[in-house]
Amino acid sequence: MCVIMSGTEDQLKPVLSISLAWLSGFATSEQEQHLLLDPYDEEGMLKDEVVLLLTDPKSYTNAYKMIFKNEIIERSATFWPLIHNLARHGTYVLEENGITVENSSLSKATPLREESHLGMLDSLMCAFGASKIKVHQVVKAVRYCIFTTAMAVL
Repeated sequence: MCVIMSGTEDQLKPVLSISLAWLSGFATSEQEQHLLLDPYDEEGMLKDEVVLLLTDPKSYTNAYKMIFKNEIIERSATFWPLIHNLARHGTYVLEENGITVENSSLSKATPLREESHLGMLDSLMCAFGASKIKVHQVVKAVRYCIFTTAMAVL
């Protein structure tokens, strides 16, 4: 399980910006991608369009579908199918303090629960990383490290 440590609000903005930039790689439109890459207005507040994008499960579901290509996930008006499927893969959607993220905290636009969205983004990033790293690759890397260390000692 991965957990983003967000800390203060000043630390939360850059973490959310970077996470949204990662999510932009899974965007379905150029407009959506642009919004995710430039989420804040000149006053430092999240743009209304970005808030609407985050409170709609579509963006997160698209990322999930690209991570787990062979898996079918139903398109839903709620975040529950996404939360449930991530949990089935051993990736639990949690806020920084260990509180389970629920549909209501992701759906609410006013006030936007940035910690909940960071939990969802973190879970998707962990699932992405886990889908790219295979056990045989790790074993191969460990064997290589042991071999090169043994050769250096001799």
